[in-house]
Amino acid sequence: MHRRSTCLTLVCLALAIAQIAFAASPFEGLTLVVVDAPDMASLHRARALVHESGGRIGAMVPPSIMMGWIDPATASKLVGREGIRDIRWSEVAPENFEMSDEASVSAIATYNDIVSGE
Repeated sequence: MHRRSTCLTLVCLALAIAQIAFAASPFEGLTLVVVDAPDMASLHRARALVHESGGRIGAMVPPSIMMGWIDPATASKLVGREGIRDIRWSEVAPENFEMSDEASVSAIATYNDIVSGE
């Protein structure tokens, strides 16, 4: 539990800092991006693609999760490229993505807590 609360704190801090620069409500439109990334370089390539498409990534949680802000109209152009498997704007179950590593499961739980307002 301590690890999850530390992850929640760090992700919230990173996302809040990233969003301050854009003067919007802190977590409005928060997006979960699931990536098939065998290494950090792959995760960075996926992040770069999101940025090139006008989105912003505020937090990366290796090996497979990014959180940020992506326009839903752009999402379909990103899925399937640079390992991006799925993009979501609402709560999800980690089982939907067959994730078993602790970091990804914890990141998804943290995302769910943020978007649900808990």
